[in-house]
Amino acid sequence: MTRIAAVEKLPSLIQTEQTAAGLVLTLNVPASLVYFPGHFPMHAILPGVVQIDWATHFGRRHFGFTGRFQKMEALKFQAIIEPQQQIQLTLDYRAATGKLLFSYDSERGRHSSGRIVFADPAATSEHAS
Repeated sequence: MTRIAAVEKLPSLIQTEQTAAGLVLTLNVPASLVYFPGHFPMHAILPGVVQIDWATHFGRRHFGFTGRFQKMEALKFQAIIEPQQQIQLTLDYRAATGKLLFSYDSERGRHSSGRIVFADPAATSEHAS
């Protein structure tokens, strides 16, 4: 049951392309995701918070950073993402500043973009003491 729930929360990864700046992931957004039912009942759209979560998930997975979420910068939602849509998630992690830059694009243009700032794990440990 846990495996099914995980599948229903993530897009299908079609392709991963390494670029000079980072990664471009081609994703398919299945209609079976748990986020669509009840979110704008007349028209299913992918919530913005899920887009941020996916950027964080794939960023951690591919770049291996471990800092905790600190804040968002320059967050822009420009066009909706719908079920069965194919999108490209571009990720660039700047380790020196702890920033993950992301954008979602498709043949329709830019859907969203922003910067997620993560705290340095070492600094977080020191403050917790």
